Amino acid sequence: MRNEHKIILVKVALSISLILMILFFIFSIGSGIEIFGENNEFYYDLGYKYIGILFVISTTITTILMCKIDIKPVKTKSKKYKIKYESYKEFQYKLYDVLYNEGYSSFEEFKTNNYSINYAVKETIFNDYVIAILKQEELKEEIYQEFKENYFEEFGNYLIESRKVNPNKNINVFYVICVDKSSKYFTSYTERNVYQYYKRYNLPVGVSFKTNKIYIASQIEGFAPLKYRKLRKMFMKYIKDIIVKCDNSKVTD
Repeated sequence: MRNEHKIILVKVALSISLILMILFFIFSIGSGIEIFGENNEFYYDLGYKYIGILFVISTTITTILMCKIDIKPVKTKSKKYKIKYESYKEFQYKLYDVLYNEGYSSFEEFKTNNYSINYAVKETIFNDYVIAILKQEELKEEIYQEFKENYFEEFGNYLIESRKVNPNKNINVFYVICVDKSSKYFTSYTERNVYQYYKRYNLPVGVSFKTNKIYIASQIEGFAPLKYRKLRKMFMKYIKDIIVKCDNSKVTD
């Protein structure tokens, strides 16, 4: 099955779930008001026993599809911005200051056998935002594969299990991988179409100190493109004083 057909399948499943949810609330509320008269019990049964069950089934199927469906990577062009700093330390200190002023927590470290991540969290009513920074001499295959296959699953599980983020909210992660020199895996990371999942959103960013550029991955297809644009705009705000001001530093939709 082609990518566009898989995306259509997910969209159809989402639409059915949304329609069932609306009907569920209509009949549930209707069962409690006099407008339905003596048929209130009928609408109650219809809302809870039938539409409610269909809604749960549809939502479960939709969630499974969004988590398990295999969408093949699409190569895209990343957005590139020249930065003012030539070393990771300079870039890091400036970004940390900006993020602290934007309401993020102090940075903490998460370590595995393959990588370490410095991260900070910002909480809002409906969203948790995470900045996850990895510093490597170059992006190696095993680390790229961990991102590609499961978006650093160990790190994500740790954030939830340690209650750094709330799994009932939208969780938005800015992955910022910094390297001293580029590699084919770094190029694949920054030029791979961004894919989003229900309530789990991400923005992959690469920083190369060999070229002194930030690379922001693009999303040209797939689920939640408006969420991608919001995350991109947020990140552009964070780096507005880090990038060199020029015409190509403007973000367009």
